[in-house]
Amino acid sequence: MLSVAERRRRDRQIVALRAVHLEQIHRAALVRYLRQHRITGVARDQTLQDFYGVMDPIRATVAEHRNYVLSVSSQLCAYDLLKMVEDKRGLALLQDYQGTYGQFFGMFCDQARATRGGTRYVLSGLIPEAKGEAAALRRRILGGDLLPPTPVAIKPRSSRAARFRRARRA
Repeated sequence: MLSVAERRRRDRQIVALRAVHLEQIHRAALVRYLRQHRITGVARDQTLQDFYGVMDPIRATVAEHRNYVLSVSSQLCAYDLLKMVEDKRGLALLQDYQGTYGQFFGMFCDQARATRGGTRYVLSGLIPEAKGEAAALRRRILGGDLLPPTPVAIKPRSSRAARFRRARRA
């Protein structure tokens, strides 16, 4: 979030918030994949090993869960801030990206699991297409061309006392 605070202009802050939200989608992807596909036990340990190497499976599970909790909380903060600045298009694109990236990440993990099991992954030909779709969405999100309009400052109505003071001066 420091990267957002460092920006001075509103449009750059919104793009930085989108980037934070996007990064958190990536950080939470592994736990979302494990939960969605109900991968447990040895299969979970092997999947975590693909990302953590030879680390103890229990430590890898704890580390990934910690990453997930931190990323989801940061994602929630970024979501609320984007909602406050009324970045509806950005939020819709981020939701689409989460689904698209989730599909790509799931296919990537499924392919790794199939390869480890000595079988051929049937959908491997679709992985580049899913990756390309996610990349195109990411470019649109970070491009800044779909930013919400800058709110117009509304002049406060002058108070009765201020009108009285102006009348006395005249």
